[in-house]
Amino acid sequence: KNGSFIEFNSTQIDKIEVYFLILENKNNCPSNLEFKLISNQCIVSKFNFDINKTNSVKPIKDRFLVFPIPDVTENSKIRTVIKIKSDYSLLFRVKFFEKYNYKFSKEKEYLFIGFFYGFIFIMMIYSLFSYILMKERLYFYFFIYTVSLILLDISITGSIIIFVDISNWILKNSKILSMPFAMFSIALLVKKVLSLEEVYKIEKSLIEVARFIPAFVLGYILILDNSNSIQLLFLSIMTFSCILIGITIRPSFKGNKFALLVLSSFFPLLILSINNILVNFWVIPVEFYIWNTIKITGAFQVVVFAFALSYKLRIEQGEIKHKENQIETAIKEKTGVLSKTIQKLEKKENEFNLELKLAHELQNEMVPAEKGVYPLINYKYYYEFPVTIGGDFFDIIVRKDDSIGVYIADASGHGIAAALLTFMYRTGFSNSIINTNSPQEMLQEINSQATNVMTTHNYMTCFLVFLDTKGNMTYSSAGHRPAFIYRRKQNVVEILATKGFFLGMDKNIFSIEEKKTKIDIGDRILL
Repeated sequence: KNGSFIEFNSTQIDKIEVYFLILENKNNCPSNLEFKLISNQCIVSKFNFDINKTNSVKPIKDRFLVFPIPDVTENSKIRTVIKIKSDYSLLFRVKFFEKYNYKFSKEKEYLFIGFFYGFIFIMMIYSLFSYILMKERLYFYFFIYTVSLILLDISITGSIIIFVDISNWILKNSKILSMPFAMFSIALLVKKVLSLEEVYKIEKSLIEVARFIPAFVLGYILILDNSNSIQLLFLSIMTFSCILIGITIRPSFKGNKFALLVLSSFFPLLILSINNILVNFWVIPVEFYIWNTIKITGAFQVVVFAFALSYKLRIEQGEIKHKENQIETAIKEKTGVLSKTIQKLEKKENEFNLELKLAHELQNEMVPAEKGVYPLINYKYYYEFPVTIGGDFFDIIVRKDDSIGVYIADASGHGIAAALLTFMYRTGFSNSIINTNSPQEMLQEINSQATNVMTTHNYMTCFLVFLDTKGNMTYSSAGHRPAFIYRRKQNVVEILATKGFFLGMDKNIFSIEEKKTKIDIGDRILL
């Protein structure tokens, strides 16, 4: 019909010549090569497109190569002859459109293309931000794959010229780079999925399969050229890779839905690749060729990948939640055990403190009254009681001959051990101070008793004074600080010091010195 035109849906054409012919008297037709080939038809219109010539017709902005069909008289038939030169294996549609139908067709096609690129772009942004936020490398590989899908579709279909007017040479050669990039991104993604065996317990045999994919990518790069086998080679490689993966899926993915989802998303590509191969080898008619292979498989894979990543994230969140619950349960159990232990310790501590308090009260009861009057002396003392119990003690005892025995002692250490020493020594002091004749004898007896009983290295110091009714004073020091005497008549202070080892020393080397002095009325002794 008049006003119609023809479209060649491919950007892989290097050169094309289109002839529109109409049956006329062959004598009126030019005798050129084209006329000879088509016998009795005359050229009505001719169009040339050559990518290597700058003055030739370029693909128009609204999609690929479109040529108007010349107006003819009614009931005339036009024959179209097309000569094409291309370095690719060409498989594309030639469509005839009327103006209205062409416009409507393009609007639907633009809508489909816009939806595809918009969806892929959204998933690309989603994967990029997910990688930035979670630092999970799998999302970065997914981002690379979405970018490679866009570049691959643009290079194969030339869809970008709908929106951007770019050089034909760039459009033609972009495929050389986009295909290995797509294969490389698939290799990264698949290898990453197959390398999660530590988390998902995938068998090692499946991991070995992933090594085939980088090998094919390397092989493709090594034989890279601008030949008509590139597209077929690409599809064959992806098909073979998917087959290898498919063979090992059954034994390796029990319970691993994530890897199963990701790898099964390659099966549409497998099916469409087989379809492309069969059509290219004329095994099946062109009518059975499935168009928009990259768009269909790419969109499907992106959807499945997004779902798989979401599933993986939910699984990981579930595992984290489960671990948190386990940790929380363990903490509660440990807290319960710790609480019971603390209660037991508090109970033991309370019992211990009660016992210490009783021991403290008992020790304080052993101390004489703060002031006292004896036949020979008056006394007064200052005693700073320890918080609980300690090793300091003293006493004043009346002997058989009415003389007075006074001593002050200090056990080594503090606390319970020192208190036990005081109880033991105090008993010995109470008995010996009555039955012995001198401080020296008493301290030797006490030391002998102590070394026979004790096996520890604890010791005690002591200053001992005997004072009779005539004012005679005998004293000895077992390693204790010296005492002082104030002479009232002379108004002087003298130091009372003797040589001697502390109590608890080996009795074979223990020695003690004894001294004597005279006291008068009004003298004062400070221990």
